[in-house]
Amino acid sequence: MKLLNALKIDHTPGDTDTKAECLSCGHKAMEVSNESPHQWQCWHCKATGNAYTIIQKFYELLPSLKKEDAVWLRNLKPGTGLKAYRTAGVKPWKGTYVWPNYNQEGNITALYTLLSFQEDGKKKYRWNSTPKPCSNPIIGLENLKSEGEIIVTEGHWDYNVALTHFNTKASILGLCGSGFPARFLSILENRPVYFLTDNDEAGEAGVHSLAVKLKSGGTLPQFLAYINWGEITLPSGPPPNKCDIRDLAQEYC
Repeated sequence: MKLLNALKIDHTPGDTDTKAECLSCGHKAMEVSNESPHQWQCWHCKATGNAYTIIQKFYELLPSLKKEDAVWLRNLKPGTGLKAYRTAGVKPWKGTYVWPNYNQEGNITALYTLLSFQEDGKKKYRWNSTPKPCSNPIIGLENLKSEGEIIVTEGHWDYNVALTHFNTKASILGLCGSGFPARFLSILENRPVYFLTDNDEAGEAGVHSLAVKLKSGGTLPQFLAYINWGEITLPSGPPPNKCDIRDLAQEYC
């Protein structure tokens, strides 16, 4: 309900429905079910839908990304590219940014919001997803080609780097984490797959987990390649822990 809470909603604990401002007509006559998938109807304009149509309409109402927004994001994460933020559909919202995730049909199925947090006394940022049922752990599915190479990156920032610097003939996907979800394994069938995880235990575990899932499920790519960080030497020396392709872009691009 985090997204719904942002849409001027009145909710009394125990209620089966929630009243909100309709995104279609603007009247506070939209009644939303608190049960997944959050079916809703507007008693004023008669529009209907569910959680997915809510986030689609919410996203459409957001302003376009300006160059100064993309510059701020690039300065936040050096190595990322300005145009790739626009390509990915990032938009500003209430002092932060929203990143849409699409399904293969081109419909928005999740919105990730950039949130700040404190860790080891430092301010850091992460992309947090809308809650279920509007969740989708893979970025770039709407641009998945029917054949050819698939490049899988770890996280939103590395996905941006791949869009900026990599071969555009390949299908580029980004994981919202280090593990490849089992329900999407079929898209890797008989495809050359490059899995570009970070130089840490989570990244190593992600590669191992994907290999096991593919073998046990009988879904086999042409091959599965990954970064062997132990054999890489950067101009600045051995890659540090948690080194990723964004760091490589800063070293070589």
